Amino acid sequence: MKQIKFITLLLVVLIVSASAGINISRQFSALVMARSQVQELEKNVVERKISNRKLISQIEYASSSAYLEEQARDKFALGTENDVWIQVTPEKKTNLFEDKNIGTVKPKFQQWFDLFTK
Repeated sequence: MKQIKFITLLLVVLIVSASAGINISRQFSALVMARSQVQELEKNVVERKISNRKLISQIEYASSSAYLEEQARDKFALGTENDVWIQVTPEKKTNLFEDKNIGTVKPKFQQWFDLFTK
């Protein structure tokens, strides 16, 4: 009788230990996965902060007077009183290669036809 109690107790302890071991391994794998997700999210946050800083600097530049002057010059051809305008005349086109009158060039099929029929 004592042996049966001992074996039963031993089986219960083994089952509880196995269950606890399985549960611990699952929790450990969940912890490892959560840590990797946290690292990815932290990296994403850093990238977003950098992107946010760039956007803020672009907004500040777009609202500055330098940007407005640049746009006025580019879009509306407006300048300041100290600007000097230079008018460039179009270049005269010269033909470096003279057109030579080679005569009429027959298509290849016509040349073959003339070769075999004449």
